[in-house]
This record gives sequence, C-alpha cells and structure tokens, in this order.
Amino acid sequence: SQLVHKGRASVAVTRMSELLQALDRREPHNAQLYVSVARTFASLCGQHPQTLQLCVTMLDRAISLQPDRSEAVLEQARIQLLLNDLSSATATTRRAAAVDQTSVAALQGMVHCLLLDGMLQDLSLIHISEPTRLLSISYAVFCLKKKKTITNYVYNPRLYTPI
Repeated sequence: SQLVHKGRASVAVTRMSELLQALDRREPHNAQLYVSVARTFASLCGQHPQTLQLCVTMLDRAISLQPDRSEAVLEQARIQLLLNDLSSATATTRRAAAVDQTSVAALQGMVHCLLLDGMLQDLSLIHISEPTRLLSISYAVFCLKKKKTITNYVYNPRLYTPI
C-alpha cells in the first residue's frame, strides 16, 4: 500500500526486504512464490530501481531452485528491460530460450529485444520450426528478414504481445 497508494518507495523497499527475509525463512523452496511476488512488485513499482533489484534477487532465488524452468528467467528479462538494461535483457532471453527450447515466450522475448536494439544481424540466432511458429513471431521474423531495418518494420499491436 505504501508503494501504490502513497508513492513511498523507500518504505516499500524496507517492507519488501522484510518480505524477502520472511520468504527465505518460511518458504525457501517455493520457486513459484518467489516468481509471483517478484512479478507483482515489478508491475507496481513504477520502475523504482531498488524495488526492481529486490525483484531480481527474488528471481535469482527462484532460478537457483528450478534452473530448468524459463518462467523466472523471462521475468528477469522483463525487469532488466524496466531497468533500461537492454543488453542484459537480450542475453537473458537467450538464456531462457536455452533453458526451454520449446518456450514461445522466450522466442517472443528475443524478437522483442532484437527489435528494441536494432540487432537485425542476430536474426540468424532465431531458429523456429514452421509448425511451432505463432503468427506474431512469424510476422516479426518475416518483417525483419524482408526489410532488414527497424524503420521499415510495421508494428501491429494485435499480433504482438511483449514479454
């Protein structure tokens, strides 16, 4: 409530630290709870850096508990984008795709980061078999390969859901 209703980020950071300590004591093996709490606070914090860093800490714990699941890794990439750390977000989405090679969300995250960064030469890193492609990924990859420039890319919000 301190963060959302009153905008008192410093109080919220203190309370989040206390919550993290409580999670470490009471639910140290509940990776899904760490992800859920981190996702919620990241959505509410208004890009406050200390709050986002605590969310990253929670996600680090979730990843260490379940290294074979990409959900926490993708959430970490989303938070890195909120922190304006595009290079880390790009590397993290690649790591998520390596963790779960069937994750469409990881592929969407990679395309999203590549679009933001303009790294069109890295399109060769995205290999998707035709039967598993979503329309949004197919469209993005097609546009990037066809036009080879961000300025010619046509964004259609109905086809694309960011990470």
